[in-house]
Amino acid sequence: MRKQVNEIVKIVAESLPKEIKVLEIGSLIVEGQEHLSVRKYFPEAEYIGVDMQQGNGVDVVEDCVDYCYRYYQSGEEFDLILCLDMLEHTKEPYVIIDMVKYALKPDGVLLVTSVFNFHIHEYPNDYWRFTPECFKMLLGYNSRVYKIGS
Repeated sequence: MRKQVNEIVKIVAESLPKEIKVLEIGSLIVEGQEHLSVRKYFPEAEYIGVDMQQGNGVDVVEDCVDYCYRYYQSGEEFDLILCLDMLEHTKEPYVIIDMVKYALKPDGVLLVTSVFNFHIHEYPNDYWRFTPECFKMLLGYNSRVYKIGS
């Protein structure tokens, strides 16, 4: 995760109620980036980190699409879903975004970030770069999409 993304999450966390349900998909904390974990911004939240592999920051090892679908079927929903710098590592980002929307409360917040002008990096693979227009298409044209950086 990038430092900019960490700062954005901190701002979002400060603007939301304290006792919320948070889902972070792609929550594995890469070695050397422990200081960028965003979980610390939600000390009173019910916080669940989901990733495909076990490790630091991961509470549930499962495909996030399957997890969100199961969670949606249970009738529960999240107040905040974080998808931070992981979408470029998925083979079907549109499937993830669609399923995440099901697990989000109607008035919930979905925060998605991704790199654009960034070197190819594995965790485990690197497939995509998204333009602002692509994010609008994926998230819905009534979404707020911001471009940060060059």
